[in-house]
Amino acid sequence: MYHVNVRFFFVNGRKIFYVFDVPHLLKSTRNIFFKYQLTFLNSTTSKKHLVDFFESDQGLNRLAPKLTEVHINPGPFQKMKVKLANKIFSKTVAAGMKCCVQGGTLPSTANATITFIEHMDKLFDLLNSKKKGIWK
Repeated sequence: MYHVNVRFFFVNGRKIFYVFDVPHLLKSTRNIFFKYQLTFLNSTTSKKHLVDFFESDQGLNRLAPKLTEVHINPGPFQKMKVKLANKIFSKTVAAGMKCCVQGGTLPSTANATITFIEHMDKLFDLLNSKKKGIWK
């Protein structure tokens, strides 16, 4: 039986504890998101929505001013930087994309990508917290 407070499982009678490498999981998820369309909550996410948002957000008053070309198209060394993956999966990017959907710049199908980004932001905050009950 699965229980949320169980932090271990047994293999051949030995207790095995879960250990998450949260930064590595975030970077890996970003790389998979960039390479494939993901099915999330019965909808499909797409990097294209993010790219379209980035390209439309190049004016004077930007919705996601910290998002750069390196975030969208990271090179081999940039792919190793957690902060670049973290900016992709941020509340700021999700909120900016929502504005673009509401304004007609992005299609309504981008809502799946927005929801995915919001969930990733919350998950990173939750898993990267140092104290029980402390998060953004």
